[in-house]
Amino acid sequence: MNKYLPLLLTLNLLIVSSCASFDLVNDYAIKFDKVNVEFDGKPFDIFDNTERSSAFVSESLAANFADAFVVGITLTIVDASASVIKFEGAMQNYLDKYKEKDCKIIRSNPVEDYLRRNMGYEIFYDCE
Repeated sequence: MNKYLPLLLTLNLLIVSSCASFDLVNDYAIKFDKVNVEFDGKPFDIFDNTERSSAFVSESLAANFADAFVVGITLTIVDASASVIKFEGAMQNYLDKYKEKDCKIIRSNPVEDYLRRNMGYEIFYDCE
């Protein structure tokens, strides 16, 4: 049993961290309305938690079917997700359009699944 302990601990860590990411995404998706915003011609979904001044930003699933197909066919070797700059650009477009005050992004935290694929970003902002 001792020789399998490191493997079991590693698997347990992957499962727990994956569950935390899915819980975060579900928390935003269930509690907050989705707003579609474009940046550089690419659609993003934004779930805004106004009480915490944070939002979960993800690439729109409907528009990214081709990307998902490429990632699936290559067994996740290819990462087709956009860079953090694009997520932050979409969030800034949202803030400019839907907030009355001058808002700026404070920080962005990547949200990854158990295979370390990007599910989106949790972005924190401040409005003056």
